[in-house]
Order: sequence, then structure tokens, then C-alpha cells
Amino acid sequence: MGSTEQEHDETVKKVIQKAKEVNAKFNATKLQFKKSSVKFMGQIISSKGMSINPKDVEAKMALKPPKNRDELYKLRGTINYVRRYVPEMARLMKPLDELTKQSVEYQWLPIHDKALSDIKKKIMEAPSLVPFNPNKKSIMQCDASKSGLECCLFQDYGEGQLKLIACASRKLNEAEVNYSQSEKELLSICFATKKFHEMIYGSHVVVETDHKPLIPIMKKAICKIGSVRLQRLRLKLLKYSLELKYVPGKYLYFADTLSRATVNETEHDEELLDMVHSISKHLLMSEKRKEQFRAATTKDTDLNIISNYYFNGWPEWKYVDDNVKGYYNVRSHIYVEAGLVFIDNLIIVPKSLRQYVMTTVHTGHLGVNKSIAKARQMFFWPEMSKDIRDFTSKCRPCEKYQPCNYKEYIKPHEVQEQRK
Repeated sequence: MGSTEQEHDETVKKVIQKAKEVNAKFNATKLQFKKSSVKFMGQIISSKGMSINPKDVEAKMALKPPKNRDELYKLRGTINYVRRYVPEMARLMKPLDELTKQSVEYQWLPIHDKALSDIKKKIMEAPSLVPFNPNKKSIMQCDASKSGLECCLFQDYGEGQLKLIACASRKLNEAEVNYSQSEKELLSICFATKKFHEMIYGSHVVVETDHKPLIPIMKKAICKIGSVRLQRLRLKLLKYSLELKYVPGKYLYFADTLSRATVNETEHDEELLDMVHSISKHLLMSEKRKEQFRAATTKDTDLNIISNYYFNGWPEWKYVDDNVKGYYNVRSHIYVEAGLVFIDNLIIVPKSLRQYVMTTVHTGHLGVNKSIAKARQMFFWPEMSKDIRDFTSKCRPCEKYQPCNYKEYIKPHEVQEQRK
């Protein structure tokens, strides 16, 4: 390799000299000298990047429908070889993957013909991948859908020209599917850093996301992040120099094409899964009482709306339900776990149980400030302090037995006359 012919020749001489020293031999028929591009394992490698060999594309265009499951396995192997160039491959391969299951009768249908046709089309349109340049600015785009994670790595070549370096995607496992949208989006960044670690570690990387609530989460101190799961994901990113940038979804050039195009694989983070129920386990509340709160949460209309927003993403302010607009500015602090809705480790109390909570925190007829302080240790709802203040002011025993601090009357004292 070399940028000039002289540099190329010097490199070849060094390689040959080193081969002589270690007694290595080359196959003369496999050697290609002074080429602007070379064919290697079904790919074209040049100074511009790496792309699929056109002849290999032609061979794949001639693929015929497999007659049995063994032929299907061979077909999948052939297609998987160029998977790195087609990020939508997992979605396109789904109908074919279903046929590989032993519990499914092998029967090639029109839906499979369409899937194979779409795969061939995408292989023809496959983009080229550019070699990573450590001297160029790196930009990662990350996205998460309901069922998968997607990411791609670009480098800025100036004048707004982004060149694709690599892309990756995977399915969410059973536990991750239930994550909130914020947790999924942060998980997609963790997935991207893991996939592109060798290229981005030690350098500053701009991360573009279309999920705005991630911005304050990344800027906040880890100990102040409400969700333990978000804390753990955030910890995984500390070794990287990341600058999070909000970009509307329509401007994520490549991430949108990756949507729902996930590789048919999942990852299980055992350390993270151990933390899933950590908050609910450590609540100072009996199992019977937790079940009572879960049942009330399920029946609470507002909390159902919040839970729906949590799992599917919060809409813009103008589309938020009027009953829960009070939670909009703190939406990044809200999460759902074990059937309960939390805000910064505090349970958001369903309306039907607020009277019970106020009665409980006022047990022993504590004063207003002490009752409020006790409630703030575990519970939250809008205007909670005001409600507790009104509740305690109407407590009859407190009203009856509260100390009466009457002002003492001024008692006049005799003033002695001064002696002359």
C-alpha cells in the first residue's frame, strides 16, 4: 500500500524482506501489484473504502428459492456474508428465519419470495464502508425502537460530508423490551460504544440522538439520576469521552434507515439484570402493602397515562394529556418498575391512596413540618405538601389538644421613688 508508486514499491520490498527473514512463502498466482483496488473474499478494497464485489452481487441475484431446510441454511449463510452492508437485513430475513424453526413445517410461500426479492434489491443498493481515520472527527448516531437497538459510526470529512465507517444493530432481549424509552436510548449508546470500542476509545466522540430527555441525564451527577438502571448504564459510559447532541429524527441520516432493522441476536447483561428490581426490594413496605399500591396504580387513570408515555416515549407538550402536564418537566426523572411509578426513587401515590398516606405519616399526631418530611422520604404527588398541611389542620385531636400559648397580661410593678 502507498499513496505514491514509490511508496508502494518500498512497502512491497519491506514485506518481501521480512518474509525472507521468517522463511514465509507467497502464492505467486494470488499476488497483485500496483492495483488501485483488489478483490478479497468477495469484497472490493480500495483507497475509497470497502464494497461488495459486483460479481458476488450477480451471483446473489441468481439465488433460487431453497427446496428444503438444508438449502435454506446455505442460503442464509451466503446472505449473512454481506450483512454488514445491509443494516435492514434482520427485518428482511425474518420470514426466512421463521422457516428454520424445527417446530414449523417447511413450506415456501409468496411471502418468502417477496423477502428474498427484497434482500436481493438491498444487496444491490448496499453502501460502501470507508476506513476509519483517527485524525477525523467521529460522530455516532444511536437509536432505539420498541424491539431493537441501532447505531452507526460516521466521520466528518468537512463541508457537512459524513462518511459511513460502520453500522450495527441487534434485538432487545425479554427484559430490555420492558425498559422505558430513555433507558432503551441510553442502552443503544452503550451498545454502540461496545461495538465501536476499538475506534472510539480515547478520542472525543459526538453522539447524536433524537431523544431529548437523554441530554440532562448525561449532564447530571450519577448519584442524582433517579433510576438505578439509568445509573448503571451511565456508569458504563464513563470511560468514553462523549458529547451528547440532540438532533431531530428526520436529520439522523442513517439512523432512520436502521429503524427496526435489527440483527437476530440479543445480549444479556447479567450485572444489569440483577439491578432490575433493586428499588422495589428495598422499599420500607410489606409485600401486602406493595400489592395494594400496584393494584391502585393499575386503576389510576393518570398513572396509566404516565406509564404509557414512559414505555412509548413522551409526546410534545401540546399533545400531552392535560391531567399529567404537571409531570412533563420532570419526565426524565420518572420510571416504572415492578408495577409502581417512581420519580427519583419516590413512589407516585395513586389518588385513591393519598388519604391513607396522609393518615399514616400523621400517625402520632406529628406536626405539619414533620408529617411533610416523613412523607417526602418515600412518596410524591403534585401539591403533596399543601394536601398534608390541609389534612393536619383539620385533625380534631390535634386541634383539641394543641397547646394554647396565650399571651400573659402585662403586670404593672411599683416604681420606688428615688431618695433625695
